[in-house]
Amino acid sequence: MNEPTKIIVISTTIESQICPTIICGVTDNGWIICARYMWGHLSIRIDNPNPLPNRINGYWIYNKQLDPSELDDCISYDDLREITEDMIKWPDEPTQTRPAGTDP
Repeated sequence: MNEPTKIIVISTTIESQICPTIICGVTDNGWIICARYMWGHLSIRIDNPNPLPNRINGYWIYNKQLDPSELDDCISYDDLREITEDMIKWPDEPTQTRPAGTDP
């Protein structure tokens, strides 16, 4: 039996480390991937290499309530990697982290 193909992410940027946590990246085939975690809910979308500007496009590949506590508003990069390891291969470390208070 064949194992499911994982999405391979080659670069990542932590766009926000506070609520909501937003981690975006680029896959090995050029698609854009974006994970968002807020109030215990993790959602991940993947989009083609040329998304329309200022639009929420793409395909949901993960959308799950992980923690019912609204106080748990952040997720670490390592936790994201662990939670999604069956479907996504993230780099061991984020490629860059956007400084707090800067626009993406």
